[in-house]
Amino acid sequence: MNIFATEQGILGDPGYARQHNTFQAFLTLARSIRKRLGAQAYKLDEYIRQLLIACSIPLEEEFFDREDSATDALAASCRMVAKGGGQKDPQANGCYSFVRAYAQAHPLQNQVDNTRSLIYFCSLLDDYLAMGMETMIQDIWSDTAGRMDTVLADALFQEICALLGQEEEMMRLNALFAQRFLSVPLRHFAYQIAANELARALLERDPETSCEIIRLLLASE
Repeated sequence: MNIFATEQGILGDPGYARQHNTFQAFLTLARSIRKRLGAQAYKLDEYIRQLLIACSIPLEEEFFDREDSATDALAASCRMVAKGGGQKDPQANGCYSFVRAYAQAHPLQNQVDNTRSLIYFCSLLDDYLAMGMETMIQDIWSDTAGRMDTVLADALFQEICALLGQEEEMMRLNALFAQRFLSVPLRHFAYQIAANELARALLERDPETSCEIIRLLLASE
């Protein structure tokens, strides 16, 4: 069965929104817990505030507006190597040697610099992400970690559970929160953006052969 026979294979389950529409259920449970906490309800208020801070990362700025996106360094190195640039080039970056080693081990017959650059990029992206994505994610997270007190959040969780006499309700509250506010975890979001960039690169056309990059890769050994 072809999972891409219909638009659902690309767009996702149409019931996705309903599955993650848990905000009202979250509020209902949180209100119930607050009543049971009485004068200690402020602990839950602060706990929820800390969670919201963690989920308030401006993703559109971090992944679309930042100068050093997830793939920019790799793309720059691929262009540099394809043009025959060296490490002494002032624009060289940390992954230059990574791309150069690959290019030396995989010589290409293509005459167009941009075509070679795109082939390097598409061939190396997964390995590059495996090496560098976590660093980028941690850089983004460090901005939020500076505002969110993870130690305090965990301490509040433990204190609230002790006051309730069990963990089940708070664990359920966490699950509802995650379902609504973390439906797409940061790492997944970053990888999807990189996947979109890979797809666009694969659709670029080599002017020498009039073939798309994906066709060149499919035809190569």
